[in-house]
Amino acid sequence: MSCDELESEGVTKRKQLTVLFEDIAQTMVKIPDVDLEETKREIFNLVNKKEIELLMQKQIHVQSLPQQYHQHMLSPPVQHSNYSS
Repeated sequence: MSCDELESEGVTKRKQLTVLFEDIAQTMVKIPDVDLEETKREIFNLVNKKEIELLMQKQIHVQSLPQQYHQHMLSPPVQHSNYSS
């Protein structure tokens, strides 16, 4: 997948989510304040739980990579001489 395709996919997802949350907001403005705060907290917790799951999956994946990869990623960058004097 090219960078342009990834960017386009990201824009599409953002538009879809914007529509979703705008629809949710139209419903939520009708909810009494006490219930509204509880609902907002539950939505936040649901999204936060998914973020943590994804981070844990990513960490497990990184830990499963060969040791050479970890050493390469942790080694300092190579400094090249400037030959254009």
